[in-house]
Amino acid sequence: MLKQAEHALRASEMRFNKIQRIAKMGSWELDLMSGELLWSDEVFRIFEIDQNLFDASYEVFLSRIHPEDRNAVGQAYDRWLVNHSRDEITCRLLLPDGGIKWVHMHCETFCNDDDKTVLAIGTMQDITERKEIEARSATYLEAIGNLALVSIADRTGRILQANPMFCEVSGYCEEELIGRDHRILNSGTHNKAFFVEMWSTIARGGSWRQEICNRSKSGALYWVDSTIIPLKDSSGRVGSYLSFRVNITKRKMIELDLIKAKTDAEKANLAKAHFISHMSHELRTPLNVMLGFTQLLECGSPSPSSGQMTMLKKISGAGWYLLELINKILDLAAIESGKLVVSRETVCIAEVMAECRRMTESQALKRDIQLIFPLLDTQLFANGDRIRVKQVLINLLSNAIKYNRKGGTVEVNCDTVGLKHVRISVKDTGPGLPQEKLRQLFQQFNRLGQETGSIEGTGIGLVVTKQLVELMGGKIGFESTVGAGSVFWFELISVDL
Repeated sequence: MLKQAEHALRASEMRFNKIQRIAKMGSWELDLMSGELLWSDEVFRIFEIDQNLFDASYEVFLSRIHPEDRNAVGQAYDRWLVNHSRDEITCRLLLPDGGIKWVHMHCETFCNDDDKTVLAIGTMQDITERKEIEARSATYLEAIGNLALVSIADRTGRILQANPMFCEVSGYCEEELIGRDHRILNSGTHNKAFFVEMWSTIARGGSWRQEICNRSKSGALYWVDSTIIPLKDSSGRVGSYLSFRVNITKRKMIELDLIKAKTDAEKANLAKAHFISHMSHELRTPLNVMLGFTQLLECGSPSPSSGQMTMLKKISGAGWYLLELINKILDLAAIESGKLVVSRETVCIAEVMAECRRMTESQALKRDIQLIFPLLDTQLFANGDRIRVKQVLINLLSNAIKYNRKGGTVEVNCDTVGLKHVRISVKDTGPGLPQEKLRQLFQQFNRLGQETGSIEGTGIGLVVTKQLVELMGGKIGFESTVGAGSVFWFELISVDL
């Protein structure tokens, strides 16, 4: 008799567990006196937790709750303990693989004779599938709402039916539309060929879809994404046409505004580039005269006094700095206007490095900076504009020298990257850049807080450098560590000879 009862109990448990799996519902029990928490097998499955590795606990439970829902779940838990009544809550679970499940939890609490809550039992059901269906349904309903301009026309194009939304958007009541030709909505925007193509398509029994500009009763224009489907009668002939229209007027207005804004911006950029180019050329003429006369005074006879020579050096230095600024602005204006054309030739990297080294040695010597260049194979070539490659490398070298510590080093390296690229890198021993300033690199006229420092600069050198590299089909990048220095590099397409 006892064995039969045990057998019946096990069978009942098996049926209960099967029902739980089918319903994706598990049960739990919390002894509030001892803190012991029990989960059914299905709860472990819902949480995707191996019950052989983890014991049921409130901490494990809470760790699986989505961070945005934990506060609500905690409040519900507190409410269950205080109210001594049935309660329920829906929340999300965050799975180990980053996925999300929706669960619905129900709880009921029990008290002892002293009215103290001692036991909480409840259920937990996986309702993810239901939530997904609800989300899809909401999407479908929203789409149907947007596709609410519906009409039916006969083979000649006369309107037979029109739904309320069609009437609302067009401005005509249904009585005004019934029996009228569809051309009542013609805005005159589309040419004859547009409608010939439409009628020939649907006359053959095919569906047609296009964006059409219509005119409402008040004369206002509105755009619709129109789909026309031929409806066949019992004999197989096309007897009428069903038209679905989505009102896309707002989108078209935004598109037109964007096109206008783009056109206006392009015109403004061209005007700016023309102005900058014109003014820069106008500035260079007197500046060259000033630099020429300064050089004559420096070499004149009798020789200038030491005080005069100091002033002449300052004038000369300021003049050359302004000339460098003007040249960079001219380059930037030419790049932005699309007028700067770079040649694509075979460039010997060893020759370019040797020339750049000679051109920056005096600058490095003044700051007691050691330049370290690699011994390169003269057979290493890249595709680019020779003058612009030199300009890029000199700018990176000048920055590495200017923003280095006195007595530091600038190390240049050249490596092949894969089979198709050559990478040239310039490493300095300067102070490096913090993370927040790295995001501001390559911004025009942004000197990263050096504006008030003693080091001269324009804030556009790196901008021009980046755009020149990209115009040559390459790319540029950097790495920086505060207190250790920075590495700037650029890659060009390699050439095998």
